[in-house]
Amino acid sequence: MLGVPVLLLSPRGAAAAMGPLMFQAMVAAARRAEPEAAVTGAIDCEDAEGHVLLALRAGVDVAIFKGAADVAAKLAAIAAAGGRRLLPERPSAPALAGARDPAALCRDWLAGGVAQSTGPA
Repeated sequence: MLGVPVLLLSPRGAAAAMGPLMFQAMVAAARRAEPEAAVTGAIDCEDAEGHVLLALRAGVDVAIFKGAADVAAKLAAIAAAGGRRLLPERPSAPALAGARDPAALCRDWLAGGVAQSTGPA
């Protein structure tokens, strides 16, 4: 609707809780629902390198890994070889929990007009 790329950010630790295949299915559903939108998915793997590898194998675009730097460097190389990315920290995101109108909050955020502080996503 706004013509801006969208990053679907998983909850913290989602790689362990829901698994990368479930998350990737959600991203795929969003892409089917909005085929003209540039939708990217980022799954939080905490410090579990095995979850990063599973996420990359499942086709997740971005994995978030907060583990050791030497392991992160190797995982980043693996991700890059497959056209994917590894992030050391979660990107900022609007806090949707408890929002009166989450859709409006997302539209404002994507349009660059969110004045509210961001919270843990």
